[in-house]
Amino acid sequence: MPGDDTVWRSKGRHRPPHLYVGGITHMVTAATVAHAPFLALAHRKDYLLKALQEACAAAGTEILAWVILDTHYHLVAVPQTPPPDVAAALVHLHRRSAAEFNREDGTPGRPVWHSHWDRRLFTEGDLYSRIINYIHRNPVKHGYVSDPGDWAWSSFRAFAALGNPRIVEGLRRFPAPRRLPGDD
Repeated sequence: MPGDDTVWRSKGRHRPPHLYVGGITHMVTAATVAHAPFLALAHRKDYLLKALQEACAAAGTEILAWVILDTHYHLVAVPQTPPPDVAAALVHLHRRSAAEFNREDGTPGRPVWHSHWDRRLFTEGDLYSRIINYIHRNPVKHGYVSDPGDWAWSSFRAFAALGNPRIVEGLRRFPAPRRLPGDD
């Protein structure tokens, strides 16, 4: 049952609230409007990564795995207690990054981020490993690279650098699904 470490966020009467529970793993997916490649430039991916890290830290949320592509990003994170305000942190991040990208492009007010984030709660185990693997293989799925270790904007290299064969074996043992429900 949701307790004091729970935050509900709703965008209106006809949209169900999103639940953030402290200490429970969440997956967040955010896409650009019309899947436009607003993140195609390397410095924009770098900017977004730094901004994501800062936003999650400010919201008391630990990032476990991530990937940033030209049109979207995936993030696996654990909000901590007291109740985190992850939704507000992401809204602020998207506003800030949109303003920065629009300033660079000379297009003030242009929408950059789609207003919907898919959020899934899950526990460790088979699904956890599959989602981590899905995130790390996303650059391969979308044709950017043939090996996930070749993509600079992913936590894959950090996982591989741990040097723990059990981690690598776990990622191989629980293959990434072709797609997750709601994935583009």
